Amino acid sequence: MRKFFREPQFSVAGCHKGNNSEQSEQHSEVRPRARTEQSTCEQRLSGMDFTVDETYTGSPAVPRLDRSLTPNEWQYRTAIRKAAPDGPNFAGHYTVVTWGCGTECQMHAILDGRTGQFISFGYGSSMGLRYTLKSRLLVVNPSENAVVERGPFLSDMLRHFGLFERIYLELKDGTFHELCRENGAIGIEAVR
Repeated sequence: MRKFFREPQFSVAGCHKGNNSEQSEQHSEVRPRARTEQSTCEQRLSGMDFTVDETYTGSPAVPRLDRSLTPNEWQYRTAIRKAAPDGPNFAGHYTVVTWGCGTECQMHAILDGRTGQFISFGYGSSMGLRYTLKSRLLVVNPSENAVVERGPFLSDMLRHFGLFERIYLELKDGTFHELCRENGAIGIEAVR
């Protein structure tokens, strides 16, 4: 697959486990858990404080888009320009912009609402993101975004969601730090 975006820079802190072969084995045996039961990552992070002290209330900065300096961002300028005026929605002063890239595919850009500079671009997800204005925690492919119905295809659906990783990231000083990573099917509750 041709890459058309630059990978965001992450530093790994702590609980990333395993290599790709171990992760493949995890995907083969997926069992549903009630949503009320916390995932391993949720348990590890439950005592941590991700709240921000201040939120930016000024006018959102215009995104810094330049065809020659930010060619990848330039390709998605319409989606970015439409979302940026809404102002910060993550970690006090950052704006998360999302656009679709196909079935179960979303791309995201994160820019500083005060300066208009991009801190991350091209990060992809299959089940969206979880984030808030008052928190530095960003979760890729959160379990609450997956809907699975009980029935003959339940095990196939859970195996499908197991192909996606759920990633927990903390934004500190404009840089993402990976806190934890787990199988995407953990914590999904089957309904009906």
